[in-house]
Parts: sequence; C-alpha cells; structure tokens
Amino acid sequence: MNISVILPSINRINILDKCLNSLFNNSSQHNIQIVLITEDINTKNFIESCTYKKDSFEISLAFQEEKRGYMGAWNNGLKYIKHDVVIPIGDDGLLQPNALDKILDKYNSFGSGIIGFNDGYIPNE
Repeated sequence: MNISVILPSINRINILDKCLNSLFNNSSQHNIQIVLITEDINTKNFIESCTYKKDSFEISLAFQEEKRGYMGAWNNGLKYIKHDVVIPIGDDGLLQPNALDKILDKYNSFGSGIIGFNDGYIPNE
C-alpha cells in the first residue's frame, strides 16, 4: 500500500534517526513517501541523516520559515503528500514492529477515516 508520512523535525538528528529507522523497519510491503518538515535545521546535516535509506523511500524535504509547531508543520506537509493514507508522526515517535500493517488493517476495515494512536503506537493484540 502507498503511505505518506508527514514528519516534522526540530533539529534533533539523533532522535530523528531513531524515528526513521522505526519507519524503515516497518516498510517491507509498503511504498512510503516521507515528507520531512523543518524550521531551523542545518540542511546538510538533515539530508545526511536521511539519505542512507533513500533508495527504498521517497524522501521530500520541506522548509517552514515560521515556527508553527507540530500542528502547523503537519498542516504544511499536507501540500506535499502523494498518497491517500497519511500518517503524521513527530521526530521523537517510534513505530513498533508491524505498526504500519496494523494501522492499514484498521484503515482497510473502515475504508477511510482517521485512526488514532494509543501511547504513540498500536499495541500488540
């Protein structure tokens, strides 16, 4: 399935790296577009932290000039998405194994709508 992930980051490369790895480890069956939104990070460091897995993902970098927080960044990210399923996540968010599959199972059972998270991930059932 095709998924767009909107991911704001606030100059925390080491935390962002862990978040991206949790996405990469969930992606074996999915085509994922990651829209990275940032306000104040050094572009070179940001891109270097993300490109090591760029072959298996489509990564877009978008700058947000004014500080609008996570909600503003997620709203800004909607301009760049390409897929019907959109997952907003913060740079400090970690997806548990199989989290994307569980999100998509819920999405497919309803056909559309909003799926919320409990404590940052979907727990094992």
